[in-house]
Parts: sequence; C-alpha cells; structure tokens
Amino acid sequence: MEEIDVTKKWEKMSTRKTPIHRYFDFAESAATGLKKLMDADIPQSVLISKGGEVTMYTTKERQESLFQMMAKRFKDNAFIESVLPKLPKEQELLVEWIKTSCSLKKIENLSNTQLSDLVLKRHEKHIEICAWQWLGFAGKLCIDGVVAEKLKIYDLPIEKNLQTIYAHDYPAYVVLAEMDLKQIALKAQKGGVEEKIDSLVERYLKKYNFINMYDELYSPSTKEEITKRLKVYSKDKKLEEEIESSLNTFKQNANSFKEFILNTRFSKEDRTFFEFAHQFALFHETRNFSKGASAFYSKPFFNEIAKRLKLDLQDLLAFNDYEIADALSGIKELTMAEGKNRREFCLGFYSQEKWFFDSGKRAHEIAEIITKIEKVSELKGVVAYKGGIVKGKVKLINSVTQMGKLERGDILVSSMTRPEFITSMEKAGAIITDEGGTLCHAAIVARELKKPSIIGTKIATQILKDGDLVEVDTDRGIIRKL
Repeated sequence: MEEIDVTKKWEKMSTRKTPIHRYFDFAESAATGLKKLMDADIPQSVLISKGGEVTMYTTKERQESLFQMMAKRFKDNAFIESVLPKLPKEQELLVEWIKTSCSLKKIENLSNTQLSDLVLKRHEKHIEICAWQWLGFAGKLCIDGVVAEKLKIYDLPIEKNLQTIYAHDYPAYVVLAEMDLKQIALKAQKGGVEEKIDSLVERYLKKYNFINMYDELYSPSTKEEITKRLKVYSKDKKLEEEIESSLNTFKQNANSFKEFILNTRFSKEDRTFFEFAHQFALFHETRNFSKGASAFYSKPFFNEIAKRLKLDLQDLLAFNDYEIADALSGIKELTMAEGKNRREFCLGFYSQEKWFFDSGKRAHEIAEIITKIEKVSELKGVVAYKGGIVKGKVKLINSVTQMGKLERGDILVSSMTRPEFITSMEKAGAIITDEGGTLCHAAIVARELKKPSIIGTKIATQILKDGDLVEVDTDRGIIRKL
C-alpha cells in the first residue's frame, strides 16, 4: 500500500451497496477500457469495501484530468461522429455475447479448466461494457460544461436550453417500463378480463425482468412484485390523464429540440455537438439496460462457479475474475473466510494493471485519511428540478430493502437513485444525491415527476442521517440541517 499517496486530495467517484467484484471491473475499465474507447483513463483507483458497501476513489488531480480529456473529445466532431452510431448498439452486442456464451446450458458440462478460460473471456467483454458505463458516468459530469460554453457563444440562456437539449424525445428504458405498467393498470381499471391482465403481466416480466438488477446478488422482478405495483396504479383515478400527459411531454420535448436545433446561427460543428448531447441524454439512461442485463445473464454463470468452488455467491463475488479463474485452474484457493473479510473491510488498489489488497492496520489508516470529511454547515449541489424551499426528515435509501422506511414528504437521500427507487421518489418531498449531473437517473426522473431535487453533492449520505430535519433550497442548490 506504499504506492497510495495519502498526501494528495482523494475524490469519491461512486458508492454502491454491491459486491466488490463488479467494482473490480469498473475500476480496471477506468484504466484500460476507457482508454481504448476514448483515449482517456484513470490509471489509479482505490476501492474501499466496508459492510457490504463499496466506494471508489481517485485523486482530485486525476479526476480533473479525466474530465478535461473527455471535454476535449466531446469538442472533436470526428470523435462524436465515430462514437454516436455505437452508443446503444455496442452494449447490446456485448450483452448478447454474455447471454449466449455464459448460459447454464453452455457451461454446466465444461471442465473447471475450460470454465476458467471462459471467466477470462467474459471478463474482457464485461470490461468493454464497463467502458461504455464510464462514458455515460463521467461524460455526464463534464458534458454540461461543454454545452454551457457553446451556448454562451450564441448568447443563449443556459438553464432553459440545457433542459431542451437533455429532454427525451421518447421514454428511456426505466420510464418506458413504468408507462407500460400503467397501461396494463388502465386496462384493469376499465374492466379488463383477469386472464388477459395476467397474460399482459407475464409479457411485461419477460421484457423487464432484469430492470432492477444492479449486480448478480439481485433477483429479477417477480410476478408478485409486479402485481402489487399494478394494484397501486389501478387505484389511481387520474391514471389515464397521467399517461396522456407523459406522452404529450415527450412530443413537446421532441418539438422543442427540433425548434432549438434549427437555429440558423449554429455552425455545422456546434449543431452536430448539440445533437450528440441530445442523444447522449437518452444513452445515459439506456446504459442501465446493459448493466442490469449483464448481471441477469451472468448470475447463473457465477452460481455454477460458486457451487464448484464450494462458496456462497456473495463470498465468490468478493474476488476478482483473475482470482476466480486461478481458483478454477487449481492455482489458488478461495475461502469463505477471506470472502467475508473482504466484505467486512478491504482496501483494494489498482495500479499499473495490477490489483493489491490489504485489510490490516495500515489499510484502515489509509482508508480513514482518504475518506475524512471536513465539518460543513451546509451542502451544495446541482439543481436537477426547482421547487422552492422544501423541509422534511431525511431518509437514507441506498437499496431496495430500505425503501419501506420512507414516508410521504420525507427527503430521500441516496448515493445515486436507481430504477427500483421510483416508487419512493414519487413519495418523497425532495431528492438529494451524492452523484450525478443533469443527465443522471435522479435528474431525469425528477424532471419527469416534477420533484424538487439537488444532485451531485458528493457527501450528502456521509453528512446526513436518518431523522435529520433539513431545509432543501432547490432554487439555489443548498441543503441545510435544521
């Protein structure tokens, strides 16, 4: 751990309740896959696994360097024109490879040595998926600046036009899922035959079964869960009106952007960039499709490996793919005790294409230095949707299991919202997140729900606790404890 320079300023990139295995790929892709995709990289990353929650850090210097490089690429029309057609398609092809090559039917008769080889092949594909995830994750944080810079050239108001550029012409995958469920509920409201409604639910499950899967420990949506949500929507007396309103919103969004892009003052290069930013907003949401799908199709694969190595799935996913491949080849032994230790606390360091791990005294000291937060009287973030000043009690929501504690009017605080949080987001008085820019899931859903929201605070989940009374000024992007 001597390579970690604790004298530098370390910035939190992302926090999740997830196995460290997925973050191993995410961190490695930041240094390899991202470089291949757009000639930008984060060569050093620190992962801190603690109590089932994983946080990724990099130095402020490297983070700023990444954003500068990405902003430079976004100003390059040759890059935009080369990457634009690939935005959704490349991920779909990678997911299809995992679905086909890693199915239980394909792997159950493989020897451990053959399975070891497949682990490394799948790893290569997943690194590429993570690179596209990185493009969406880091891209959303720096693309705002490029858009604002170009709007200033034409003396156009920034906030209003940002909303126009980022507004969706049609529903993203997660929003489409909600709209489709509301359509089924509307049929039920109008006296649809029970057998017909049941058939529609089955079809819905086949289309959206992995929408809530963030990693391989999650389970796909069940018929019981969908039926419960369907009953809630079926009781909504304004359901038809809400569906029509949503459809009209997307039509208005499309018309507004067409009117914006026809501005005759725009140069050809700037028009190309604005069209890219418009499509990027939708790409940022659709990338969640590949994240959930890759986890869904990889789960049976890792279950089979865990069975062969006599490990629980959660213990197996405390190791990276190189270690798993070595264990299948008989080179290394993976134990439940070591897996449990890594979940309880582990500091992982990726540098020069190698992983280093430690959970001893020095690792605890480094983690304490990296994660230390100065006392603050107020938090600041980016306004995703204005709604004046909102007061309420904080409820920290970082997983589905925590959603039940949020009551209507509470302030939902999360590291980053996910598709399965929508029910809680609808109930919340306001939304606060650590991560995100104007293209993130929380921002997009907040605008769709017209929910006051402040995103990108970086440290809200570390400063605010359940029950804290806060004042959320969504006009100025400020949160204060009361």
